[in-house]
Amino acid sequence: VELANLREDLGYVAPRPEDWGQRQLASFSFGQSMSLTPMQLIRASAAIANDGVMMKPMLIKEVRDEEGRIVKRFEPEVMRRVIKPETAREVEKMMQRVTREGTARKFVFVPGYSTSGKTGSAQKALGSKGYAAGKFISSFVGFVPSPRAEFVILVLADEPNGSHWGSEVCGPAFSGIAQKAMLSLRLKEGAAAPPPSPALMTRPK
Repeated sequence: VELANLREDLGYVAPRPEDWGQRQLASFSFGQSMSLTPMQLIRASAAIANDGVMMKPMLIKEVRDEEGRIVKRFEPEVMRRVIKPETAREVEKMMQRVTREGTARKFVFVPGYSTSGKTGSAQKALGSKGYAAGKFISSFVGFVPSPRAEFVILVLADEPNGSHWGSEVCGPAFSGIAQKAMLSLRLKEGAAAPPPSPALMTRPK
C-alpha cells in the first residue's frame, strides 16, 4: 500500500467451497472458521459500497519536497470486480436495514445522511484450542452516505468491558467519526459534497 516493508497477515477461509462441511457452513453464518485483518474487512466493505469493484489500498495521497512541491502523486487504482453490481446493491440494502431498523438503530445515527453497516461480536480464537470464554473483539464497519458512499469506517474494540455487542460498543464512535467526516467534506467541497437530507435529521425510533 505504497509504504516500504509494510506487510499484512493473511486471512483465512477454507479455499474450496466444495470441501465445506455442514458444520463449517453453519459456523460461517456467525463469523467463525474464518479470519481476516482490519484492512481486509475495510476492503471488502468498500467493494460493496463501490458496486462490487475492489480498489487497491492507498495510504499516501502525495509526496512533497521541503518546499511543498509535489514530487509524486498516487491515484485510485482498480484491482478487480469481486461481485456483481446487483449483488453489491442487495447487500448494501441489507446493511442499510442494520442501521435503520436492526441492532444498530439505537447506536448509529449521522444527522442528514443514510448509513449502512454491519456489527461484529467475535469470540477471540485460541488457535487449535477453540475460543476464549468471555473474550471478544467488538466491531462496527459501515459507510456513509449510503448509497454513493464517500467514507468507509471501521471501529474495533479489543476485549471491551461490560457489553460486547458491536453495535453498542462501537456504533457511537462510528457515528461521531462519520458525522465529522461528512462535515469536513462539506467544508472542503462546498456544494459539490452530498447535502444532508432534512428527512434524515431525526434519529429513527
